[in-house]
Amino acid sequence: MADAYTNVAAISNAITTAVDQAFAWNLRSTPLFRNVIDKRPDDVPIPGNPVRMFFYSDIAVSTSTLDEEDDPDAVALGNPTYVDIAPGEYGLHMKSSKLARLTSFSGIESAIMEALKRNMVDTLDALVAAKLYAGTNRVTANASDIDASPVAVNTLAATDLYNPKAARYVVAQLRANSVETYDGEAYVAFIHPHASADFRTSTSTGAWLTPHQYASQGNIWKGEIGMFEGVRYIETPRAKVANDGASSAAAYRTAILGRDALAEAVWEEPHSVIGDHLSPLKRSRSVGWTGVLGHEVYRQAALYRVEHGSGYAA
Repeated sequence: MADAYTNVAAISNAITTAVDQAFAWNLRSTPLFRNVIDKRPDDVPIPGNPVRMFFYSDIAVSTSTLDEEDDPDAVALGNPTYVDIAPGEYGLHMKSSKLARLTSFSGIESAIMEALKRNMVDTLDALVAAKLYAGTNRVTANASDIDASPVAVNTLAATDLYNPKAARYVVAQLRANSVETYDGEAYVAFIHPHASADFRTSTSTGAWLTPHQYASQGNIWKGEIGMFEGVRYIETPRAKVANDGASSAAAYRTAILGRDALAEAVWEEPHSVIGDHLSPLKRSRSVGWTGVLGHEVYRQAALYRVEHGSGYAA
């Protein structure tokens, strides 16, 4: 008689699936856009809607010599320009049941808090991006050149790459507009990884500098991959891309900006909120986040957008 083994089949009811209680999250990129906002209201004495932010224009230079006896005519300040920032109230909340909290092995309360944290920072990033890519100054690529006048996005092909001429053109415009750099040295650009690969391939030897060639580790921006012609490039998959090019090809937007490009007004900084119990037996639990703030382009002259294709588009 053959031996009887206590094997897996024999005790199948005693063997179950092993579970890793540490749950992973979807792949995601780092929110970056809010980091470049450097203009906020300085003196708001009372609450209001919207917040109106003003700036003066310079008076024309006085190059004529003065008359020895008669004083010149007085001049007046120019009418100030203003930007209105309207408040928006944003937020999200999640509810959990008592039974789910008691019986789940995954620790759903900590998972909910992590999901809400991610949602809050991603929402803020998206709000800033909506303004970043809606500026009035745009440039369109034309193969390895740029168009004399910007063309419609739906004419851009995959071969219309972000290129050195487009990069130099925008820097020239920013400098001509007297736009200040962020650190006394360089402007900042947000570029998609596909466009970054195209661009770094097209730049000549020595023209593209990696961060360790010009900055100490403590001065490198998150996502910064290098500098070209006075612009620090930040690579992020959050840079805008949409299938609105020629024949629905992917059209990319590379934003280049200097100081005072974007403004933010905060009535209430986004923060987490523990909700009140909603059920008589206090079984449900609600947590969320909320905030009241707004964003706008503060100086159009400090913000440019290059629209282009990419050879790496999926």
